[in-house]
Amino acid sequence: MSVDIQTSLTRLMPATGQTDNLTDLKPGQQLTVKVISRLAEKNTFIVSHAGTAIAARANRAIQAGIGQPLKLQVLQVQPAVILKILDAPVDAQTGNTRPPALLQFNVPTASAKPAQLPVWTMGQQISATIIHVDDQKMRLQIDVRSPTVNNGNVPANSASSTGQLLHTAASTTALPNSSKTVITLPPATGQGETYKTGQQVRLQVLQTGPEPAFRILPQARQAQETITAALRQLLPRQTAPTVLLEQMLQHVSQRTKAQQLPETLQRLARIILAQLPTSKQLQSGSTLKQAVQDSGLFLEAKLAQGRSGTTLQQDFKGNLLKFLQAMQRASPVAEARQQLSAKALLPEELPQKGEGTLAKLVLDQLSSLPREDSSRQAWNLELPYIDQEEARSVHIAIEREKQTGQHSEEEANWSVTISIAPPRLGTIHCRLSFCDNTLNTQFWSDRTKTTQLIGDNLDYLQQQIEAAGLKTGLMRVNQGLPEPQRKSGQENRRLFDGKA
Repeated sequence: MSVDIQTSLTRLMPATGQTDNLTDLKPGQQLTVKVISRLAEKNTFIVSHAGTAIAARANRAIQAGIGQPLKLQVLQVQPAVILKILDAPVDAQTGNTRPPALLQFNVPTASAKPAQLPVWTMGQQISATIIHVDDQKMRLQIDVRSPTVNNGNVPANSASSTGQLLHTAASTTALPNSSKTVITLPPATGQGETYKTGQQVRLQVLQTGPEPAFRILPQARQAQETITAALRQLLPRQTAPTVLLEQMLQHVSQRTKAQQLPETLQRLARIILAQLPTSKQLQSGSTLKQAVQDSGLFLEAKLAQGRSGTTLQQDFKGNLLKFLQAMQRASPVAEARQQLSAKALLPEELPQKGEGTLAKLVLDQLSSLPREDSSRQAWNLELPYIDQEEARSVHIAIEREKQTGQHSEEEANWSVTISIAPPRLGTIHCRLSFCDNTLNTQFWSDRTKTTQLIGDNLDYLQQQIEAAGLKTGLMRVNQGLPEPQRKSGQENRRLFDGKA
């Protein structure tokens, strides 16, 4: 269902002449304002005083809800209007009164540029941030300097294709001395669409003039459908990276009678194998960190950041893509045309194994996408390595969770789950969780001898952890498999529709 956002542009920001009661403020003067909206920028919101809407920024986070009055006292008026909040809050932990927060008013001056609403064009797409949403209204903030996409003229009936209908008139606020504009819309209604504060959305202009019309492009739904389709396609094709790497080792080392690869593939295979760490090297923290960064999980992020050179040359996915591209060019037909010997023909199963490895890597990337719950983030990866001239891999799941009130990465709770299958020991699962500066460690194995071996060495592990300057908490070894973790967003997606 489509969206048709009808707006009658009511200018909420007053003309310069209407702000005399603000520009003529005097130090020591007291006044009361009401919070009418919060903006996307940190500690920034719009307050109302005597019918005037003013953008204000606080010097720290304050508890100010929509509609809440604030009692202020003017501290200075030049070169900027600075006020303090008179109702100083009490710290809940210490019981002491905290220093009053300060506000700076964004008041137009003689040299200030007048607040101007943006000029939209048909088909233009606009990035917006939801800064407030409730049952009566939704407020979005846009930056007129943000890049937009112009798709040309939009048919008059395009509003009936996709999106969500919003019929009631809305208003806009162009902030003085700023490129920001706030759009107020009626509540969103439609086919189960829900929106929340801080969410990024994209608007498309369907109509210009005094009553422009927009639609909210359903990007989130489209992205979810795209990911679900990719999962359906990739899940049956995925293979462990060790399957491909083991065959590469056979061709490169010639330890078996495997046929020789074409020269280009030989060179690329050697590059991929040379970049893999050994089991001994992974015992170093810095090497393990670098191996995770080069695992291919972050290739697109590196490209988006403009990285080049060694950073990309060492990336597993980047080199894998080069290998797959070279295999497409080195088909048996092409090789026959080049009159190469039969020994240099491409093995039939190699392309399938290469595509399977890429499918597994992309699935790990999809499962590592940011979740709707922004307080939690997980990364899943299969890290290949070389052990005694054999290709092996370790599965690593890293999870970060920020509790309410936590802002820095240091305050977040971290956990790492490692699954590895050493020779003669079977599969071992290890979960490390770091919370309140304490490291908790648990092991699982379905083999009795393996659990006994780990249990006999827990004291040594504790000594090593404490020698590294960490505080140890729970340390335990369990018989069996670990309890299931909370499922990621990708695992919760329904891939099949049907009834048994």
